[in-house]
Amino acid sequence: MVSVLIPVYKRERPECFNLAMESIYNQTLADFEVVLVVDGPLTKDLYTVLHKWEKLFGDKIKVVYLEKNMGVATALNEGLKHCSFDLVARMDSDDYSELDRLELQYNFMVKHPDIDVVGSYVAEFIENKDAPVMIKSVPVSHEDIVNSMWSRNPMNHPTVMYRKQSVLAVGGYEPFFGDDDHLWAKMCVAGHKFYNMSKCLLRMRVGAGKYRRRGIKWLVKDFRVKKYLFRNGKMNLFQFIFILSVLLVIRLIPTSVRKLLYSKIPWYKICQQR
Repeated sequence: MVSVLIPVYKRERPECFNLAMESIYNQTLADFEVVLVVDGPLTKDLYTVLHKWEKLFGDKIKVVYLEKNMGVATALNEGLKHCSFDLVARMDSDDYSELDRLELQYNFMVKHPDIDVVGSYVAEFIENKDAPVMIKSVPVSHEDIVNSMWSRNPMNHPTVMYRKQSVLAVGGYEPFFGDDDHLWAKMCVAGHKFYNMSKCLLRMRVGAGKYRRRGIKWLVKDFRVKKYLFRNGKMNLFQFIFILSVLLVIRLIPTSVRKLLYSKIPWYKICQQR
């Protein structure tokens, strides 16, 4: 019924990878498969974790090996080729899915065949998954998601479940544009529908790297996505100029200042128990 698509590469910590796989193994939804994309050679310890879960999952897991590290977008495109089901749940190799996540999202997608992508809020944690520090909320309705796409990424990528055919219909992920925000832009322009559940279905591990997305590379990526939305009528000229001005500052200011600004963003909230 559901394919769980997870990329992993050599810089992952074995204990984090193990926890992520454990959270999928213990899902309340029984009928699913795992498509694990090994994005280039791994460390010995990561291979040990991988082989452990291969044995536990048995025929419910497919492992796809890439000869060298190709990046998340390419790894996901390759993984999609091996997904047996049209419903695909994304997850990163260091996060933790709530144990009823797949069941809740699967039931939602079955009841709402008009929805192409469903995501959720996310609880961010540093080391202890049981001690989340912040909740990252996202717009819930399709209209609010589309209307906010010009100013932010309205989907928490590791939380989403989408229809594979809808993603493939717009060409999948494009490495030239980065990871997921361009995919949502393409799907938005193509008329596909989104929804977010207003609850945390995933606990996301965050660290210093969250605040290091700075520099010209990230600014160019932002520009490409915003230009695509502008050219396709999903944002006006004022919005285009305004958001690029904001991103210019965000991507070029020191990491310490960016960390402070993140704490002031209105859709980040002090975490409360689920």
